[in-house]
Amino acid sequence: HRHTSPGHPQANGQAEKAVHIVKAALMKMCQTRKSLQHWDEDVAWLALGYRCSTQSSTGYSPYELMFARPPVLPPVAKELLRPPIDYDNPDEAVQDLLLRKQKVQQACPTALNNMLAAQQRDQRRYHQKRAPDYELARQEFKAGDYVYVQQQQRNNSLQ
Repeated sequence: HRHTSPGHPQANGQAEKAVHIVKAALMKMCQTRKSLQHWDEDVAWLALGYRCSTQSSTGYSPYELMFARPPVLPPVAKELLRPPIDYDNPDEAVQDLLLRKQKVQQACPTALNNMLAAQQRDQRRYHQKRAPDYELARQEFKAGDYVYVQQQQRNNSLQ
């Protein structure tokens, strides 16, 4: 962890470069729309694309460093976000970030539909197993079988 003075932001070059690229991407989106209105609606998609993209400096995405696991994305978006962003070429990084934002934005509705289908499938399976007439299968044990034994919890450390 590194502390920098708020009055001297150039002391943290990597963060400043990332901010510069995100600002440039936002400006480019506004120029494409020919309007400065509603720029805030794209920030979330841009941030998602950035957070799930592998950084060339670390070899990991910010999401992966934060949650210690790779982001769960649709295969189309995952393939697009695999190559790292090259911050040494800001113009190319802006283009890459905009493309990633667009692909993630297109892939998310499909992912949402897949999640809803999985939720319905899991709910149906749960209700089939937990119907009023459903009985748990009894497990028969014989002498010599290995079993797990639940130990009672202690209420305090003096017991």
